[in-house]
Amino acid sequence: MNIPNIYIKLPYEDITRKGKPITRHRFTPIAAFAATYSKQADDSKVVLPEDEATATFRDAYLLISNRVDAPEEAAYAYAKR
Repeated sequence: MNIPNIYIKLPYEDITRKGKPITRHRFTPIAAFAATYSKQADDSKVVLPEDEATATFRDAYLLISNRVDAPEEAAYAYAKR
């Protein structure tokens, strides 16, 4: 799932009018997408009622890439790993 309009704050070097070097920051767009790793279903037959089920985010990842123009290709590259 691709998440649109995500930016990251990155530092860059600049020179002031007086010639001194300074570090400034700018927001750079990135490609962010959520990925999950699904394991094969286990043989346990324990089923919890909805009110007792806990929310877990195991095997869920937020992946970021500088490939803003092609987030699907970046997701495919992560999937190959």
